[in-house]
Amino acid sequence: GVEKDKMRALSLYYEAAKRGNSHAETNLGFAYKHGIGVPQDLSKAARCYFRASQQNNNVALSNLGLCYQHGKGVPKNIEKAVQLYRRSVELGNKGAMNNLGHCHEHGIGVAKDLNLALKWYKKAAKAQSEKARKNILELMRKYPDLKGIEVSKGGGVLAP
Repeated sequence: GVEKDKMRALSLYYEAAKRGNSHAETNLGFAYKHGIGVPQDLSKAARCYFRASQQNNNVALSNLGLCYQHGKGVPKNIEKAVQLYRRSVELGNKGAMNNLGHCHEHGIGVAKDLNLALKWYKKAAKAQSEKARKNILELMRKYPDLKGIEVSKGGGVLAP
């Protein structure tokens, strides 16, 4: 295989982002968020996600929502986070579906509503989110009377 060259990859992402490629911009944001090949800089990560979100990149929208939810690189703004998750969900992002479920489960920026939390977790699970499947199992454990959860014989969650 080809040996990973982080600096070359970052250079290519940077060039593609300058040309307006939202996927490259999102990958740059990820690099800055995690300090991969560059010093960690949460403000730069958020700016990259913002630029990519302007092109309706669903991953960037969800990642920018996380930045706002946790105040990483931007001032904490829960309402803005939920708004970004909703935009990302409209574009089919399973991570944002899971994030909305979490917000509804815990009343973060929205009214606490376990049925809505379950709805979003199920949508994310149907889109192959393993994290959402785990969240459904955790909901079952905490709220055994919650309706609408089906479990397979092997213990896995069945998406609707």
